Formats: sequence, structure tokens, C-alpha cells
Amino acid sequence: MKQGIGKAAAYGTPLLLHQPMQRALRAASKMQRVEELPDAEIAEAQRSAELFAEIEDMTAPLDALLQLIHALDWLDIGDTDRKSALQGFFDGQFGDPLEIALGRRPPVRPGAKVREETIEGQLTAAEKFDLFHRVFAAAQTLIAEENFLNWQVTFPGIWSDWEADRPAGGFHAVIGNPPWDRMKLQQVEWFAGRRPEIAKARRAADRKQRIAALEQAGDPLAQDYAKASERAEAATRMARKGGDYPLLSGGDVNLYSLFVERAMTLVRRDGSVGLLVPSGIASDKTAAKFFKGVAAEGRLQALYDFENRRTRYGLKPFFEGVDSRFKFCAFVASPSPTEAAARCAFYLHSVAELSDPN
Repeated sequence: MKQGIGKAAAYGTPLLLHQPMQRALRAASKMQRVEELPDAEIAEAQRSAELFAEIEDMTAPLDALLQLIHALDWLDIGDTDRKSALQGFFDGQFGDPLEIALGRRPPVRPGAKVREETIEGQLTAAEKFDLFHRVFAAAQTLIAEENFLNWQVTFPGIWSDWEADRPAGGFHAVIGNPPWDRMKLQQVEWFAGRRPEIAKARRAADRKQRIAALEQAGDPLAQDYAKASERAEAATRMARKGGDYPLLSGGDVNLYSLFVERAMTLVRRDGSVGLLVPSGIASDKTAAKFFKGVAAEGRLQALYDFENRRTRYGLKPFFEGVDSRFKFCAFVASPSPTEAAARCAFYLHSVAELSDPN
């Protein structure tokens, strides 16, 4: 949330976020009322639904603005002309920015009555509008396809002090099995279900040649691949430079590591994170700074390391589609130090081995 506000402020528009922020804060108190209702009776369930509909309406303006700001960040608006066009939008030159972001009204082209005092090298109001219109269309496409999620807006009842560097509150626990995939687009995996003959090419040079042939033939799949590759590169850039993942976005970024770092910011200070992830979270060089902080500060609660093969028991691998030599772990930690000593075990082949004191 703080970063979204900071990025809006970069356009000189902190006041634009003031009213949506106040509405969202009021929604937070209503959300707490929803959470307190047991929904034991039909009337209570109906009241919960009514309150939740009000909450969604109250948080919609802030959500729309933050999604738009995030999409603009993804588009990497760096040139002066596009920044000038966006400044015009946030200054209200093309209509109410909130109404436009919400999709209630389209941007309005400056009329002929607008006095244009052009300075050499600067855009006219009409040129700014045309440029903004193109950027806005690209941002809308990103928002629709990527479905950016702002956790505080989506779950307003569990946080307070929203403008702080780290808002107070959060979930009691975050648990899950995040994807173990590299962010860099993998040609073999991507084409395997779409064009197997390309995925099965023995050499990377052969795949490159066949992909080029798709482009020359005007095959729509070539456009889909180019778009997927572009999105993967943008996502990697955002992970590294967006500020949300300072510890685990180095090297060949893997999605699971981002889930780990995000989870640590979503739980309360005394909450717990429990994720099933590759054992590299404790052994990879790119995770060293993160894991050293967790372990040295007494925040690690448990690390149970498993080998996918279970030869000691003659059992099938835990994950049959994964190399039998692959190692993964149950990683449990907290944002704050814990009193109990961390429990660790390695090279396990069965969950039952955890009860063995040796």
C-alpha cells in the first residue's frame, strides 16, 4: 500500500488518494463487523452479504487507482513524453481520474476551447491525450489479464495504519504450496502443450529456428509466445526493482521464493508462515541473506527437509512428476523471534520419521 501511495505521489497527486483512502479505512471497520457475525441465522448471513457489498463499493476507488498505478509500473513508463501525458491525466486534464480509473467514464479529449501555449519540444494538450489514451489502453489490458491483487484492499479488516512502511496487523498464518517455477519463460514447457514438435527439438538453436518460422508464417501462436515472453520479462523486472522482494529476487528468480518473502509481510508480527518449498530456501546462494536473517534472529520454527525418492521404504516418490533426487522442505517461520528452538530434520523419506527422536 505504501509503495502504491508513493508512486502516486511521484505524479504530484497525494490528494487524489486521500478520499479513496478514507473510504477504504471506513470499510476496514465494517469488515471487522462482518468477521464478527457468526452467520448462524439467515438474517445474519444476509446482513454479512449486504455489508460486504458495501465494503467492495467503498474500496473500489482505491483499488482501481492502485491497480492502474501498478500497471503503469509494469509498463515501465520511462520517456519524458509519456510521463508528461500521465501527469496530465493525474492533474485531471482528461476528466476525473477516479471515474476514469473505475471505468465509469472514458477520458475526454481537450476541446478546441482549450488554450494551448506550446513550448518547443513539449507536447500539446491534444498530443498528450492521444499518448495517454494509448498508455491507458495498454494498462487496462494488463489489469484485465494479470488481475493485480492489493492485499489490504481485498482484506481491509485485518490491517490498520495503512500509510505506515509496514501496516499493523495481518493474517495469523499463511500456509500453502506455491509454484516451483522459474519466472524466465521456459521454451520447452511453454510449447509442450501447444506445439510439441517445437518442444521436442533437441537443440535450442533448432527451437529458435522453428519459432522464427512461426513468425514468418504469421502463426498466431508466435504472437502468443512473444506476449508471454514479454510478460515474463516484465514480471522479473518488477520482482527485482519493484521493492517488494528485496531479499529473494536475485539470480534466476523462482516464483516460490517470492511467495516466501510476500508471506512474511502478510502475517502479523507474531504470526507464522508455513510453506512447502524447494530446500534451496535454506541452501541456495541467492537465498543466503534471507535465510541467515531468519535463522540468526530466532525466527525459524521448523525446517523439515525431504528427498523426493523414498527408497528406504520402497514407496513411490512424493511427487511422481518431479525428479526423484529433488529435495523440498516444510519451511515454518515467523516475522518475529520465537521462544522455542527451531526443529530441523534432513534427508527425510517419510513424515513418520519426524517422530523418531534420533
